[in-house]
Amino acid sequence: MLVSGLVTLVFGWRYADPLIGVGIGQFVLPRAYNLGKQALRILFQHAPAGPDVDDVTAALEALTGVRQVHDLHVWTLTCGMEVASAHVAIDDDADPDTVLGSAQRLLADRFTLHHATLQVERHNTAEHCERMSW
Repeated sequence: MLVSGLVTLVFGWRYADPLIGVGIGQFVLPRAYNLGKQALRILFQHAPAGPDVDDVTAALEALTGVRQVHDLHVWTLTCGMEVASAHVAIDDDADPDTVLGSAQRLLADRFTLHHATLQVERHNTAEHCERMSW
């Protein structure tokens, strides 16, 4: 009330307060829309706009000892935190710990996926995943 009285006194026009309110609303509404859109993307765990799943798969499969990558999922967990999960089928003579470390570094450095849950499995046991009906 004090502000509207001051605005009316200063500007001498009774429509100044509503017009200033509309101007503030036009400033706030686009930002509120963007924030709401981002919140819904997080709530529904949408894939982030950044990393392309095909590029991530190809980069992981190019690592030494990796034979195949499947069940790769990338989503936004919270604002600024994209996460991934995948099954990484390795060669029989590959060291699982070495492959896991290389894969985690690749995801963090190249795709900014700092939190990744990777299941490392021997290639012959990976066929079980392909037979899953889901």
